[in-house]
Amino acid sequence: MKITKAEHRAYDDDININLTVDVENNNEETVELAKYNALVVDENGNCVGGESYIQEYDAYAEKGETFSIDFGQYLSKFSVADLGKATAVVDLTTFKREFKKLGEIDCPQDYKSPTKSDKSIDFGDVRVYGVIALRDKPPENNSDDHNVGLKIGVKNMSDKHIQQVKVKCQLIDTKDSIVMDSEAQEALPGNASITLQPYLYAKSGKMKGATIKVNISTFHELTHYNAESSMKPGKD
Repeated sequence: MKITKAEHRAYDDDININLTVDVENNNEETVELAKYNALVVDENGNCVGGESYIQEYDAYAEKGETFSIDFGQYLSKFSVADLGKATAVVDLTTFKREFKKLGEIDCPQDYKSPTKSDKSIDFGDVRVYGVIALRDKPPENNSDDHNVGLKIGVKNMSDKHIQQVKVKCQLIDTKDSIVMDSEAQEALPGNASITLQPYLYAKSGKMKGATIKVNISTFHELTHYNAESSMKPGKD
């Protein structure tokens, strides 16, 4: 990984930090997710900038291909005396993706009649304990959207930590159009289980005869990258 841009610009009492990194995938597996963060460290070793959460990027790179990420942050100009002596510290991890279709179930037509897939599936390191869709009670105003919640139980059958398990669902009407989609995701430690609960909502008429398609993805670590670069003034 290379930091190809590490620039700063002053705006009133704020400083805008702009960074660009290029990452080459040297793995046999395709990269389909990157998680990253950056710190700005002054000449005395103090962290004067950085986000409080890890950021995600929907990367895609086969072996030998490169992807780039542009990102930025703001910091107070009073927090650092000389940005020319500061350093950007970037950490990034790439992940491969495993994917499985869980099938299609009917959209429940009332709150008393949930629909279920009635089958468990073993997929990679996880076991999926079926899919159930439950419709909420009708809203007071029938013209408002009606809500359907899904529950998908997932267990990690291995001792390995899975960085991310993501379930995506799509509400498909009788004209085969996607009314809406939704997703839910969580990390899953080794030998742990979780219930993922995406939510769908639409007009009652759109739910008549509709179906719900569901798929699952798991993301597994490939490579950790670290890079540092001195900060430079941005060009106008």
